[in-house]
Amino acid sequence: MKVKKYIVAILYVLSSTAVISAQYKEPEKKDKIEALYPQVHFDSLQAKQKLAKGTATIKGIAFTKAKSKWGLKVGQRIYANQIKVTLFPVTPYLESWYALRKEKKA
Repeated sequence: MKVKKYIVAILYVLSSTAVISAQYKEPEKKDKIEALYPQVHFDSLQAKQKLAKGTATIKGIAFTKAKSKWGLKVGQRIYANQIKVTLFPVTPYLESWYALRKEKKA
């Protein structure tokens, strides 16, 4: 009777180790964050000159449409009265960055 218990215990241990060793866990991949920079160097003087206050006036109508909860633009136009508009200058650095972003997106 004791021999039967030992045999059952040994079979149980062997079967449980076989199941444990049969499980394979794939190692986690570490996501590399790849920093991409444009080849053109940022010229701070040029950016400062282009960001200086100018004398131009923008005339026209600026408006948007309200969005629904699904992100669709519906309903009446919402007009922007007496709203300041900030324009960002297009420099060679910005153009290079935009081309790089467009290339990586495709």
